[in-house]
Amino acid sequence: MGNNKVRRIKKKINFNIAIFVVLAILLYAVINIIISMRRKPVTVYQVSKSEINNNIMLDAIAIRDEVLVPTNTSGYVCYFLSDGEKASKHSKLCSIDSSGKLYNELSDSGRYDELLTKDDYNNIRQLISMYKNNYSDNRFYEAYNFEKNVDSKVLELTSEVLFEEAKSQGVTLGVINAPESGVIAYYSDGYENFNAANISMSDFDRSKYKKTSFISGDVVSAGQNVIKLIPNENWKIYAPLNDEQLSKLSGDDYVRFKINNSSYNISMPFEVIDGTDGKYICISVNKYLTNFCDERFISVEILLEEDTGIKVPNSSIAYKKVYKIPKDYFEGDRVVVSSLTSGDTREEHLVEPTIYEKEDDDYYYVSPQSFENTDVIVNHKSGKSIALSLVDYYDLEGVYSANRGIAEFLMITRKKDLEGFVLIKANENIKPYDNIVLNASEVTEDQTLY
Repeated sequence: MGNNKVRRIKKKINFNIAIFVVLAILLYAVINIIISMRRKPVTVYQVSKSEINNNIMLDAIAIRDEVLVPTNTSGYVCYFLSDGEKASKHSKLCSIDSSGKLYNELSDSGRYDELLTKDDYNNIRQLISMYKNNYSDNRFYEAYNFEKNVDSKVLELTSEVLFEEAKSQGVTLGVINAPESGVIAYYSDGYENFNAANISMSDFDRSKYKKTSFISGDVVSAGQNVIKLIPNENWKIYAPLNDEQLSKLSGDDYVRFKINNSSYNISMPFEVIDGTDGKYICISVNKYLTNFCDERFISVEILLEEDTGIKVPNSSIAYKKVYKIPKDYFEGDRVVVSSLTSGDTREEHLVEPTIYEKEDDDYYYVSPQSFENTDVIVNHKSGKSIALSLVDYYDLEGVYSANRGIAEFLMITRKKDLEGFVLIKANENIKPYDNIVLNASEVTEDQTLY
């Protein structure tokens, strides 16, 4: 047998472009994975629509025309009208039992039941029955009217009983008549002769407030005030204002407001007056007097329109340097630009820059990246020109949108500063549920985010 030898055949390696492309793609992917792993993650924030309550809450005082009526004699007082009831001129307000004999006898014996007739009791029952038949939870406020009606009827019957008994015993009662018509109030507090020219914060100090009530059965002295009359429906509300509240009311003549969180809104004229220690609002009111005639201190909520917009964190606010160019230099969205050529000559051409803001009446805010620093903007109509090398940059406020995976600068319009946030105008740039970069200082414009 012959010698059999095994020969190795060298294979020629052929270059394959497909393999090269695959390897390049894999290399690119690996590099991007490494870069993304080393990149600090960027936190995004989803914005939402927000409504900010601008209402003004005030601690106020109610000032009315108030007439205190004194007695000429001493004795036990008995009132004939209920609190908040309207008295006509010369009507009986109360009686004064100077001897005290009649009052003590009736109080000790409890003989009121004997002196009230069957018809008297029927009148009271009729009031109660009417209230029960018309009662509903949705009209619970009528309970207060019912209480006043019953008080008024009881006082009316009490006065009749008192005078009948006095007549039978030959006792003469002093009577105080209304000097003029008006609403009855059974207290005094020292604000009856209030002078708004001297108004100060001390007038609103409840800790120093003293209120004296007028009550049937009290012993009064001659010359002592026993009842109060409010002769008309006109009254005023005063409250202190700070600078922020003043700015909210600037330019208005009327305010809408609620008193003591009531269910009805009131619209009345107002003015701002100078006190001895600051600014005060004075609201002139001509209705609802009887609802609040027994209150000096009231809570007032001035109802203003809500601010609506988009709420973004302060940390998301970014600033971009832009050119502020007058609108009359533009032809539509383009401007005529005179640029330097390679031969140090100038050549005019039209440029359509990136415009961030068109709402301004006089200017467009445009990106500097649309121009060279040596460019000159020309207005052929006026014959004027602007050398961009001499134009100061304007800091445009905005945020970085993250909707498309890159940090895209979008201009915003600030409406109101909030605690930790800014309320911005909702427009075509920023809409509810858009994603923005939470911390603008962590990124640069056009940076890839993810």
